[in-house]
Amino acid sequence: MLNKLLALADVYQSYQAALETRRLFDFDDMIVRVVQALETRGDLTYELQEQYQYFLVDEFQDTNAGQLRMLNALASHPVNEGRPNVFGSG
Repeated sequence: MLNKLLALADVYQSYQAALETRRLFDFDDMIVRVVQALETRGDLTYELQEQYQYFLVDEFQDTNAGQLRMLNALASHPVNEGRPNVFGSG
């Protein structure tokens, strides 16, 4: 079992290196980078909160933790008074 985990770690490391070499991102990386920007750059967060005041989340039940953090950051504008304009479907 340990050999399989080590092999998986090697494959993942190679995958990440290949992405970096080609300056590419996978879907999870895109979400992580957006969340990091929203959580560290208040100016960006505020600008996007002003621009996007309503959110429709398709397949909400499939939302992962990163996507939920992004949605919370965008929908937590003080003008919403704790009642963000988020609609889910699924």
